[in-house]
Amino acid sequence: MTKNWIDECRKFLPDLRIADLKEYRRHRTVNVFITQKSVLRNHSERRRFLVKHPPKYVIIDECHDWIRGNKSELSKQLRFWREELLPCVEAVYGLSGTIVMGEPKWDLCESIKSVAPENRRRKWFNTNREPEKYTDVALKTLYDNWNEIDVTAKQNLLVPIMLLRNEFTIIDGQPAMKNYRTMLVPMPEAKISLSELDVNNERQRREEMVRQMTKGNSTAAMVLARWLAWSSWLVTHKWIEEGRGSKNWWNNFTLKDAMEFARGRKLVSVLQKIKRNGGRPVIFAEYIFLLEYAAKVLHRSLIN
Repeated sequence: MTKNWIDECRKFLPDLRIADLKEYRRHRTVNVFITQKSVLRNHSERRRFLVKHPPKYVIIDECHDWIRGNKSELSKQLRFWREELLPCVEAVYGLSGTIVMGEPKWDLCESIKSVAPENRRRKWFNTNREPEKYTDVALKTLYDNWNEIDVTAKQNLLVPIMLLRNEFTIIDGQPAMKNYRTMLVPMPEAKISLSELDVNNERQRREEMVRQMTKGNSTAAMVLARWLAWSSWLVTHKWIEEGRGSKNWWNNFTLKDAMEFARGRKLVSVLQKIKRNGGRPVIFAEYIFLLEYAAKVLHRSLIN
């Protein structure tokens, strides 16, 4: 993953010196270091290097599942980030398409704490120019009285610190990005009807598997349900315990397995139609399980 990021950065920023943080000793002058948050977990030379030479700007990709932390205890890397590195950084940019993962009040309040230290947040104003709305005390008050506080007040907290980027965003008079949606060719046959989801009671089967595995953890249930919407192999073949990182786990996965549920059947039919029409499909997937699943389905659909 780190190497892919470095390669992508070099395509768009050829004039900058970009390197993996683990190779910091080999590079005297670097404009951009790229790393994974796992390297921040334990005391190491890389952590000491970051504290001694703090970056000016930090970009956290897919930040939503990390910067909010856990209710039970802050992870080691998040504690290091908030207590040691964050106070030294001039600005933080968190990239996410999923701001809220589980409990909105927790996600909002805790994510804000990971964007800037309190002494800096104390100087922030919300949309109504009201001070002292981002301090730890103010965020705790917001959390404790979440249901009584008007939704507009919550929006007023987010607006000043969010940079929305979509096809309608204008920067210096120019669109921030192409309007790719207008370039898409609709495929009505790719839609999944409710009747298709009811085949073999697949929704009920998946819901029961989710309940058994997550035991009331709503966030874990939401993530697991996404995976299970594609294949029960996640549970029946113990991907979490045995498949993650295994090169051989998918060996016996067939196209028939891929078509177990409505989403898989629809994906296979769409891919085969694209192949017949001479197209070149690109699949965007989230999470390792879905990436590996998509790779297997794409390969076997187009070959078979």
